[in-house]
Amino acid sequence: MQVYLAMMRSDQPKRVRHWSPPNLRLDALSSTVFGFVVSGMYSSAANQSPICIISTANSLETMLQRFWEIENFDVGRALTLDEQRCEDHFRRTVSREPDGRYVVRLPLREDRLPYLGDAYQLAQRRFLSTERRFRTDSNLRDSYHQFMDEYARLGHMQRTTHTVNSCVSVE
Repeated sequence: MQVYLAMMRSDQPKRVRHWSPPNLRLDALSSTVFGFVVSGMYSSAANQSPICIISTANSLETMLQRFWEIENFDVGRALTLDEQRCEDHFRRTVSREPDGRYVVRLPLREDRLPYLGDAYQLAQRRFLSTERRFRTDSNLRDSYHQFMDEYARLGHMQRTTHTVNSCVSVE
């Protein structure tokens, strides 16, 4: 009941008169935090389900104003140091491929490198474990190869010339 009362903006609903179908008597208009709510009685036959109708009546001008308020929520706000680094990184590394796709290098912060650990050793162990599974499950191996061939064909990956020692590059 407290939630209901908190939503209501006025103590008494306003009585309204209008035409409505015989099984629907809408006779109260209440102001709430969500806008106006029309309420009343609905009587249905035993084989019909109750209904709920929600309608908003905002003007186009109000909706456009709200859109631009949401769209420009941070206009004039100063960027944090991390946000500025991200913007600078994007401007430095964005490029466009001949097929029209945009490419941006993933950012890598030097101060976070120690937290990466020895990813190569972990990746190698997982690779060898997967190879062992492929030896015992030919369906899994075939599905994996089919997926990876399609992945490469779609241009999502390509063969690299990087060696183990040159995998991490920091800008």
